[in-house]
Amino acid sequence: FDEAKQLLGLLTEDEPSCLRAVIELALIHVHFQDGPATLKTIERGLAETPDEHQLMMMKVSAYRLLERDEDAVRTMEEIVRGEDRQAGNLGMLLAMYLRGQDTERAIESWKAWYVDHPDDVVAPFMVGVLLHYGNEFVESNRWLVPLKDRLHDEPRIFVYRAMNAFNLGDRKTARELLDAAALLPVVDPDVYYCRAEITRDTERRLGEELGVKPGAELLMGAEVADEVGAQLELVDRDINVTLKRTWG
Repeated sequence: FDEAKQLLGLLTEDEPSCLRAVIELALIHVHFQDGPATLKTIERGLAETPDEHQLMMMKVSAYRLLERDEDAVRTMEEIVRGEDRQAGNLGMLLAMYLRGQDTERAIESWKAWYVDHPDDVVAPFMVGVLLHYGNEFVESNRWLVPLKDRLHDEPRIFVYRAMNAFNLGDRKTARELLDAAALLPVVDPDVYYCRAEITRDTERRLGEELGVKPGAELLMGAEVADEVGAQLELVDRDINVTLKRTWG
């Protein structure tokens, strides 16, 4: 690593426009958790290729290494407002807002941005999702539903509309939206998490109606095995198989 770092350092000084060398050198600095060196290398590259997506994403990483969380958030906002935004970037920015408990400022900031940029899709998406986390499900849908055709490749637009529907009591729509999200090229683990949440809730409600707690049959089997001295085998089916059959 030291030799590679030295050679790449010389190359980027002589040829700062060599994007590949800049990225490789920055990756080495990230590997060693060297925030200042990472940021310096990335800024050198951005001076030659402004707004290059991979460098901008690495700049976010550099700020986080330096614990400059506000700068990381502002840089991520710049990325998602740009033309080179990629599917998945919206979810990353959202996670940064929620970790920093910065939702109220973010909502007002994106609303103001939307006034000046009424054709932007990011602003209403962010407002809608942040309202979802504030349990304002109807208002959230008012911002999100008009985006269904314009953000058709973004899993989160399906996830949050689905969970709004679920929280408003429309489980059928929630399932349909999550099924659609599962077919997208970009894999979002929350799609499967939300599926599981809805399935668990359905089981709980069914158990309440029938007077049976979910898992009661397994507990009874364990108790009987103990009473008769039988060996207990944990052979429950893989949850992914169960979910596929439930949703299929």
